[in-house]
Amino acid sequence: MRRTSLAILAFLLLGGAIAFAAEFPRYAIHWVRPLDFDRIMLPWNPVQRSAPVSGGDRIYVGTREGTAFAYDLHGNRVWSRALGGAVEADALLVGDTLYLGTVTGSVFALDAQNGDVRWRYFTGHEVLGRPAAHEDRLFVTTGNNQVYALDRNSGEWRWQYARGDDPQLSIRGAAGATVFEGDVLTGFSDGAVVRLDGATGQVEWSQRWTGEAARFTDIDSTPVILGNRVYVVVYGSRLLCMDAASGNMIWSEPVVSHEAPAVAGDRLVVGTLSGELKAFDPATGRNLWTVPVTRTWINRPIMEGSRVFFTDAAGGVGEVDGRAGTLRWRYDRAVSGFSAAPERRGAGLFALTNLGSLYRIHVP
Repeated sequence: MRRTSLAILAFLLLGGAIAFAAEFPRYAIHWVRPLDFDRIMLPWNPVQRSAPVSGGDRIYVGTREGTAFAYDLHGNRVWSRALGGAVEADALLVGDTLYLGTVTGSVFALDAQNGDVRWRYFTGHEVLGRPAAHEDRLFVTTGNNQVYALDRNSGEWRWQYARGDDPQLSIRGAAGATVFEGDVLTGFSDGAVVRLDGATGQVEWSQRWTGEAARFTDIDSTPVILGNRVYVVVYGSRLLCMDAASGNMIWSEPVVSHEAPAVAGDRLVVGTLSGELKAFDPATGRNLWTVPVTRTWINRPIMEGSRVFFTDAAGGVGEVDGRAGTLRWRYDRAVSGFSAAPERRGAGLFALTNLGSLYRIHVP
């Protein structure tokens, strides 16, 4: 009788463990690598804004300390390259070339295999937005409301668009560039989204947000395209949906965010300044779910099917079920927090803290 009871108890415990594992998928910290800039330096609250980018068996990061690194998936450093200025914009990997911009105004094209400099172009202004590429052109945005088109292979200047002076009150930042049908779309600090001819830089359309905003009208979020619609965030106040062909406004919804949304299928997911992830219907703007994650801001999430991965300023990295709108897991022991999005590669989730610790988290 006692053996039977023990067997039943063991079965129930095992069943509970299986159910628990099914409800909360396992994750494991595979490795953590310090990138040699964890020493105290100004500012006292350092911010690492450039997210990791992956390609092949490599992970690339540009750092606030002014160095680009390449690691293999096992955490071994492959190369490093001093750039002479902090990297705050996400890098772009195209083929075997890594493109990065610095706050000292330089755009670099590096050989992704060994870190050698292929070319360098000086804009004269902070490069704060993620670049984009189309055919033989590279599009770069700067903090003074300008867009540069450069030859992707040589770095030669092709054309330049200047939006004009900043408003009296604006946030330091710049939206990255997004390519759509060979043209380039980006946002500006005066609340405008502009579509430029990718070959000439001529304005195809310009749409400025003039509705209710919080304190700022800056559009520092890189435009996201789904179908024939473009989605951007007005700093701290609105999520906008516009027609990508004409620029006409389709809908807008309140959301306290400063980051671009993630998109997959029938979901737009935005990380908010108040520590929530919010999902919206891309067609109507209807709020589908809201998941409280932390008490501080969440960076730009990334999506893989219905899985939503995120990092936050409190040092958390985790996953939300994009269908059910439930938190699946969250690791919250990353010292100094995150100010950049994570990167997904295979079963790995890569994230870089403000004090320069590169994490690889195994997430099947």
